[in-house]
Amino acid sequence: MQEDDRAQEMAEHLIKKLEQGNQRFRYAKSTPASRRKRFGKAIIDKDSHYLHGDDGIILLLPKKITNSTPHFKFDKLYAFARSKTDANLLPIFYKDGKNFFRSPFNEELPLKHPSKRKSLDHYTPEKKRKTILLSPEEIRAMRSRNSITYFQPQSERLEKMIKTYDFKPAVFDYQGNPKMEALGKPQADSKKTYQWAREHEKTGALVLYQNKLLSIDSTVQTSASHPFLAR
Repeated sequence: MQEDDRAQEMAEHLIKKLEQGNQRFRYAKSTPASRRKRFGKAIIDKDSHYLHGDDGIILLLPKKITNSTPHFKFDKLYAFARSKTDANLLPIFYKDGKNFFRSPFNEELPLKHPSKRKSLDHYTPEKKRKTILLSPEEIRAMRSRNSITYFQPQSERLEKMIKTYDFKPAVFDYQGNPKMEALGKPQADSKKTYQWAREHEKTGALVLYQNKLLSIDSTVQTSASHPFLAR
């Protein structure tokens, strides 16, 4: 699936769920020309995608940024979105296991240091399942919130939905590694590999509030019982 198709899939799902939460958003796609006008030169290789409304902006990331400094480009994207709103701002990633939400135990991933997989051998199967190799963009998005929000596409075994994960650094175990033991570092927190501690599924109506997507309980029936439905 092409980047634009992924972005459209994300946008359609989010717009529908946000409308159910009484928030109106529109899909927008910035062009290279508009980026040059704002920053002097194009800041990313591909067009960028947004949902924008009175309640803020959602930055859609359907695919990783194909650039030598993706963390810097993500910062520029985020700054561009922030310049357009004083309200809420949230990046959402496409959860495909290849661009984002990648497992470090996937042998197909071109890791710079494959030996680090061995440093996670002490993890139980359940911990390995929860261990994710984050991209520079995901790490940047997590800086101020310790969580990342994803769009999970429909598959044979997974339901289409929004998911938010709370992360903590994975711990590398270097016991038996003479070099690391000599440095007095038998264990160390990873800077790129994280383990999710909590998983939040959001299948119903959504609202963008305090830079987060909140799920409105389906049992909420009256506007008096929920501030977002009282608009």
